[in-house]
Amino acid sequence: MTAFDATVAGSKFGFSKQSIGGTWSWSVQADNTLGVGQLFQFVDIGTPYGPLFHVEIPIPGDVIEEMANSLSEVRSQLAPLMALVQPTASPFNIIIVEGAANEAVGSVEVHNIGAFGSFMSIAATPDSAWLSADPSTTQGIGKNQAARINVSLLTATLLASESPYNGNVNLQDNRDPPTIIPVPVTVTVFPRPIIGVSSTQLSFTHVLSTGISTGAQAITVENTGPVQSSLEFAVVVVNGSTWLTVTPASGGPLDPAQTAQVTVSLDSSKIPSAPGTYTDSVRISSGTASNSPVDVSVTLTVQS
Repeated sequence: MTAFDATVAGSKFGFSKQSIGGTWSWSVQADNTLGVGQLFQFVDIGTPYGPLFHVEIPIPGDVIEEMANSLSEVRSQLAPLMALVQPTASPFNIIIVEGAANEAVGSVEVHNIGAFGSFMSIAATPDSAWLSADPSTTQGIGKNQAARINVSLLTATLLASESPYNGNVNLQDNRDPPTIIPVPVTVTVFPRPIIGVSSTQLSFTHVLSTGISTGAQAITVENTGPVQSSLEFAVVVVNGSTWLTVTPASGGPLDPAQTAQVTVSLDSSKIPSAPGTYTDSVRISSGTASNSPVDVSVTLTVQS
């Protein structure tokens, strides 16, 4: 019969067995190394005739069998156990626009709620090519300690026509058998909007002698993209001509076929004092539109 003494100091666990010649004894030493994990080895092997390294004597088969059992027992006593702390049971639900840059989904926090003295290792393995987990492995997580895994989207292959996408980041600890917790991720991909404008060129006139100028003109901006697309846009004067003003500076979101007005006008106090032709452009841009940016050319004719 094997005796298990869990009160041995440090990380040694003592065992003994009655066999040929008398009492055989040994210890299983568990070394917990931060960042590495658990290592187990037999130490202090004693025979009925003295320490094993002092005498040349074979170990009986039944003692070898019990030594193997004792190693399994210590492993079981020091087993880690992974517990998912964040997120809750709800999966990650992400909405992106086709063609968007890689995006962080969020992070997952896990704790080792296993036995005192256990060290946990975590492997984070995505089951889909569009998912990424960092770090992919974390080792040496002690009792009541936590680890955090960051989940990201690799968006290059995500298409609106194939949406939605469902995948998992599978978390697995080093328990035997392992604990496996899937972290679900659902991605909805919306199609890219398209910027439509009512005109691609505007003309203004200013007469110096009378101070009379062409009045404000409007550009109608429309989302001409497919169903489920959404357009948000910004408006700037490309070369920064001070005689040209635009309002508003941004607009949207616009669903397909929805429109917004951008007013383009002259600032009479900053019109050039010399007769001639002056040009600039009004740029309408969007971070998601497939045809961004769209420029509307503006010509100002100053007459004497």
